[in-house]
Amino acid sequence: PRVSIIVPSRDGRVERLEAQLRRQTFTDWELIVNTHPSTPGHARNLGAAEARGPWLVFFDDDVRFSDERVLAGLVAALESAPAGSVLGVPCRVIPEATRFQRWIAGDPSGDGESEAGRGLQEVGWCDTVNGRCMAMHRDTFAAQGGFDPDLIAGEDPELVYRISRAGGKVLLLHTHWVYFSPPRTLRVLIKKTIWY
Repeated sequence: PRVSIIVPSRDGRVERLEAQLRRQTFTDWELIVNTHPSTPGHARNLGAAEARGPWLVFFDDDVRFSDERVLAGLVAALESAPAGSVLGVPCRVIPEATRFQRWIAGDPSGDGESEAGRGLQEVGWCDTVNGRCMAMHRDTFAAQGGFDPDLIAGEDPELVYRISRAGGKVLLLHTHWVYFSPPRTLRVLIKKTIWY
């Protein structure tokens, strides 16, 4: 396969994500799911070790795609990007989010204004490309030694930081995006924050 899709998942319930992947216009991929990692970084590293494709794409197990060309867009952008780059797409709060969830995500209006016209843009490393959707060449991944398996959280920006420090470009593809679901209540948010 040209693309190895790597997904860490605590319960292995990735049916919705897999169904979305099967609707993508780009079909030359394999799916690797790790269900018993000690940390998300460890799970992603195990998946990368199994991967056969030259391009590694990491997704969280609960994301939703904006459209059926997300993978095609990622691959086209990766193949034209400078060597050593890491690439992602914007992460937007789910359309049915509550006002509280939109507030947490920094989108109080909920309008999710499109930035598609910005195309592929170089961005800073901090919190712009993350594990919800992160892609790179396997050589870039190997050169950095993968994710830090000892981090229980924040392993994705830490890897992006190392790639950036090594001279790699951090790129955001605005023509596609993934949706995510922030915590639904203050209690869940506090619990998650304490865990982080």
